[in-house]
Amino acid sequence: HAGATTIRIEGFVRRDRGSFSVIDDGRGFDLEMRSHQRYGLMGMRERAETIAARLSVDSRERQGTTVTVDWGPQ
Repeated sequence: HAGATTIRIEGFVRRDRGSFSVIDDGRGFDLEMRSHQRYGLMGMRERAETIAARLSVDSRERQGTTVTVDWGPQ
């Protein structure tokens, strides 16, 4: 759906904390948009919460999207 040509995966794990990000150069989207597409984000957020992780999404139209899951103490 994103029309991305490049996808990058970054992450680290140290003892009891870690982070995992998926970054693309796709279409991006308006995070405030109220449509069926938000159900995907809600599902990812719920899954992150079940493992005591935090989900963050940064996206801008025509600038790509970054989805990050962090876990452990901050």
